Amino acid sequence: MNEKGLLDIFIKIQKAYSSVKILDLKRLGTIGTKLGYDYLIFPLMLNDSSYTYGEGGKYTGYGTQIDVNIFDVNQGKIVFQANAKSSSSPMFGGGSLRSAYNDAFTDVLKKLF
Repeated sequence: MNEKGLLDIFIKIQKAYSSVKILDLKRLGTIGTKLGYDYLIFPLMLNDSSYTYGEGGKYTGYGTQIDVNIFDVNQGKIVFQANAKSSSSPMFGGGSLRSAYNDAFTDVLKKLF
């Protein structure tokens, strides 16, 4: 996207979606067409957080919520949408924001397939 000068447009679409929850489908179509793609995956990290627990706050856990949309460039519409939440804790083999995001994306993929 950056090489074709489309990254700024994509970022504006993401910011607008995060504030008013409306996707600019026309601009997404323009991006997809210029890139030569049939589909665009539009992920949005809705929020993330960290929390401490255990004796004296010994552990730090992380939580995240994502929203993923798949946009059909040819039809000009969203053909799949899913939302997932996840948390990650060192007590359960995680303990990083990255693993919380990975788990949330895995949940979305399970909904898709």
